[in-house]
Amino acid sequence: MTAFLKKKDKKPATSSAPPSTTSSVNLSTQNVTTNASSSTQVASTASLKNSVNKSHPERDSNHGPNTSSSQTSVVDTKPELKRSSGSILSIISSRTKIDREEKRKDKKLEEEHEDLKRHYHSDMTYAKAGIAVNNAETSYESAKKELQDLYDIGATKEKIRAQEKKVRSEWENRRKADEELDAIRDDDKRTAEKQREKVSRMSEDNPYRIKAEKKARKKEQESQKWVDKQEKKEKKAKEAAIKAKEAKGLEEQGKSCK
Repeated sequence: MTAFLKKKDKKPATSSAPPSTTSSVNLSTQNVTTNASSSTQVASTASLKNSVNKSHPERDSNHGPNTSSSQTSVVDTKPELKRSSGSILSIISSRTKIDREEKRKDKKLEEEHEDLKRHYHSDMTYAKAGIAVNNAETSYESAKKELQDLYDIGATKEKIRAQEKKVRSEWENRRKADEELDAIRDDDKRTAEKQREKVSRMSEDNPYRIKAEKKARKKEQESQKWVDKQEKKEKKAKEAAIKAKEAKGLEEQGKSCK
């Protein structure tokens, strides 16, 4: 009985051995499968990496081991910034140089413009010339009136001829006085023209130029008024001379009829 029991006890021990062997086999098989799977995964990853590298060969050629795209763009931008800032400085320098040259030019023209002012005739010169013109005009008108009076009273031919000679002399004096005043005005016109030429070469926004142009316009207006006045006076004198000639002709015609 005991032997039977021992045999029976051994049987479970014998039967328990195979499961242990089977587990080992299963574990070994699992490890092999896992290792094979891992090897396959590693091989797939390596293959994918190689294909990616092959599809971007220029990537390896363009970038070194320590180079990045951001570093490249920074390096490329610096020369552009230097060129841009250099160009701006060049423009500013050129503009400053031009401004200095314009200021020097304007200053020189202003001095020349001021110097020309000395060539204008003084107010006293105009006053004297004007008085001479007025006196000559008065003398001429007075001589004409005296001549007309002689015609009216039927004075002798000698008196009339003497007075006619005086009228011509006074007319000549008046003409000379007018010419002297005209010469003074013509001198000042030439001076004004030279000044206008100087002003026109100045910068348009130059305050000196603006002031000078305004003053010149005012002077031109005054000059034009004087010209208009002279023209009216000359027209009146011509009309008076024509009437005097006509009156003389009628008077001589009346004498001849007698």
